[in-house]
Order: sequence, then structure tokens, then C-alpha cells
Amino acid sequence: MSDEKYKWFLSQKLQGLFFYKTNRVISLTTVKKTQNQSYNSTCCNETLILTADMRIATLFLLLLFISTAPKSFAGTLMNGNSTTIDAGIFNTSCGNFEVRVKPGVNYAGTTLTNIQFTIKWPANSVNLINFASGFGIQQQGPIHVVSGINYAVFVSTPLVSVDWLAGTEYTVLSFSHDQSGVGYADFSLDESAWCLANNGVYYIELLGQNLTGSIYHAAPNVFLDRCGIVDVRVLLQGPYNTVTGKMNTSLRAAGSLPLNQPYNVPPFNYSGTEHVSSFPDSIVDWVLVELRDMNNNTLIIQKRAGLLSKSGVVLETDMTTGLYFSSAESLASYYIVVLHRNHMPIMSGLSVALPNTRLPYNFTNLSVTQPYLHNNPRPAELELGNTGSGKYGMIAGDVNANKILNYLGSLNDRGFITAKITAVTGQNNLNGVISGYYNEDILLDNRVIYLGASSDRAIILANLAKLTGSNSLNAVYNSVVP
Repeated sequence: MSDEKYKWFLSQKLQGLFFYKTNRVISLTTVKKTQNQSYNSTCCNETLILTADMRIATLFLLLLFISTAPKSFAGTLMNGNSTTIDAGIFNTSCGNFEVRVKPGVNYAGTTLTNIQFTIKWPANSVNLINFASGFGIQQQGPIHVVSGINYAVFVSTPLVSVDWLAGTEYTVLSFSHDQSGVGYADFSLDESAWCLANNGVYYIELLGQNLTGSIYHAAPNVFLDRCGIVDVRVLLQGPYNTVTGKMNTSLRAAGSLPLNQPYNVPPFNYSGTEHVSSFPDSIVDWVLVELRDMNNNTLIIQKRAGLLSKSGVVLETDMTTGLYFSSAESLASYYIVVLHRNHMPIMSGLSVALPNTRLPYNFTNLSVTQPYLHNNPRPAELELGNTGSGKYGMIAGDVNANKILNYLGSLNDRGFITAKITAVTGQNNLNGVISGYYNEDILLDNRVIYLGASSDRAIILANLAKLTGSNSLNAVYNSVVP
């Protein structure tokens, strides 16, 4: 090992021992050698202010360590592996990272004396936060922005004892980003020309010996936005238009959609404050989305109200795709449940890892994602339009949202339609028609009709026949969602 390396190493360590005021100043310019490159590093120039007596002790220790420095160091070779130590960066979970090292051989009872590396990621994307290291690693200087790229250099001279096994990964630094970005970006340990020119290349030494290996892992396609985003595609049978292949937006066109989410009443009892000041032309209605525990799909973790577009995309109130769930920051998997005022609820067939923006859970296409207990033994959704259309939607007709579809008997859905018409018109008239935002408006066409063309009653009968295989007026269908 070189004298220059030991001079640099000792000057770093002796600063803390011999930093006293005096009229006499000695400046030591340290020289640092990295793999395959020697250069003077201005970032490492340190001024040691020593008393005359302490200067003598310092020079003595320098000579002692140089004379006794080991000339070589080697770990225990395993299966002919390289003696060097590789490094990589990993996106361990949404917004969280680890920088790891992996030795090629066993290094037992030795000391880590230096490590440095540079993290590279796009500028104007996210900020790095929550750094933690058991090896004294810290960011050196500010973040450098060059040609739209961020470079952050991290260094340490820790003197940390290590017992490392060949092929095992060891985390030397963990950190997060602040989830303030949009889309995806790549993170890596940099080896570019900028890094070479600015003393930022990966370097590691044990007991002063350079054991720098290669960069073996990067972190591509890291999600930059908030981690708890649920992206869902769903269609409602009631307003579905078989000609356009999309849902009608009659409620919006009539000005009947409420500006505040409507699920603050039984049986939903959701107290959220989601609201808008106006609606774009594409909005069909409000929906309620639940996240449920991956190990207990009856346990509701959080609810959010969102807006359903005519193409089936669930939107935030700012019209961005997906709903944000603050309780989903831990990056667990969850069952996704979608509820509507007068359609049967639907739940994902499996728990879904979040965020799922790259692979939205698509309830409209059963060849992509299956709803919970579909056709086991009864359908969880119905095919929309003609047989073979390939598009599926939530089952219409559950007017009182009790997860039961029935035409006769206690709390039957048909009875709520006649009761609403009578309550609004003041007349017990089956031919009556009322307009507005009502749960009894199963077709979401801004009208409640019991008899005649486009009646809300007729779809209840038709669905019961499809779902149960029976034309009996006493047929009953129960939701498969627990």
C-alpha cells in the first residue's frame, strides 16, 4: 500500500485528535489515489492547526504507520471468486433505496477504511431524503446538476469493523425520495466522465487497500409520485352505451351530479371531503373505492371517493388518473373494492401491490384481471352489449346498496323505484317520471321510470334472469363481495 494513501488516511483521523489554536500553522495537502487514477483532490485538502509539541507527535505517528503499513491484504478466496468488492443501488420498495456492497471473498475481522460513490438521477424529478448509514457515509457538498442530471457524491472514512461473507449483500446506505415527482426515472451509481473528473467514482478500501470492484446493479423505472396510488378501470352496466362502447354522461349533461361526494349516507357512511367546483364533459358519476387487507379481505384499510370517466378510468378530483391512499404508503398489497350507489360492488380477485399505475386493475376485461369469485358459482360482473363483446361491467339494480338484487320480498329493489316516484310526485302513479340525481335511476339517464321504454325496473328483472338462470320473480342474487 502507498505512503500517499496512509498520509491521507492519517490526516483525516488526526484532525479530531489534534485540532488546537496556535500561531503556527502547518498545511498538509493530502493525496488520494483511486482505482487506476492518481490526482490531487481539492475536496480533501485539510489544514491541521497544531501546537509545536503536537506537530512532533503527528509526524512521528505518520512515520510509524507508514513504516508498519501492511504491504498487501487479501481475503479468503472462495471458489476462485474475485477479491474485489462490487456495489449496487436497489429500489427496495416504493420511494425507498439501498446502496449495497457485495464482496467476492470472505473478509473476516477487518476494517473498512474508506468508501465513496456517486448517485445519479434526473434533475427536477424528486429530492433525496431520510439518509441512514451504519458506516458513516454522508453526502459531500451540494448536488451537482449537469445537462439535466443530478449527481450527489457520498463519502466516508469510517474505520468500521466488518465481517463480510463472499457473495452476500451488505447495505451501507439507505435513503428515500420525497414522492414529489411524476412518472418514472432511473437511479444508478454513476461511472460517467463527469464522475471521473470530479472524484466521484466508486471506491472502497479495507485497511487501506483498494478493493474496488464493479457496479453490479442499478435501479431503473423508479416510481416518482406518491406511493399509495390505486389505478382502476371499471364500467357501470346501467349507463353503458353499446354503440359507443362507453358510458353515457347524462347526469353531467343535465347538471345533476353533486359537487360533493355522495357516499356520506348509509350504508356507505363515508365521511370524506372530496369535492369539485365543476365537471368535465367525460364524467359519469362518483364511485367509492376501498382498500382491504391482503390477509383479511373483509378488513377495510381506507376508502376514497373518485370520479368515473365514460371510458372507465377512476380519477382524482383534480382529474388525474388514480386515487391516492395515504394508508398505503408501506407498499403492501391490498384487495381493491369498487362500490357504486346502485350497482353491485366488485373486488379484485387477488391483492394488488401499489402503486399499480403501470398495470391498472382492469375490471372491464376479464382476460386481463379476474374479479373476486367470478363464476364461482355465479358471475361477479356481466358482459355488456352483445355476447362476445369482451367488455364487462358492474351489475346494475342494487338500488338500496344492500348487496342483494331482488324483485320481490323484503327490501326489494323494485319497490324503492315506485316509492321514490310516489314520494316526489305525491301520486301513486306507476306511469310517473321524475328527473334528478336519485339512487333509483339505475340507468343514470337523469330519470326514474317504472313503466315504459328505458324503465329502471326492467333491468332488475333481466339481470336476475342472467345471474340466476331463472325467470322467477322470486329469484335473488347475492353479491360475492364479503
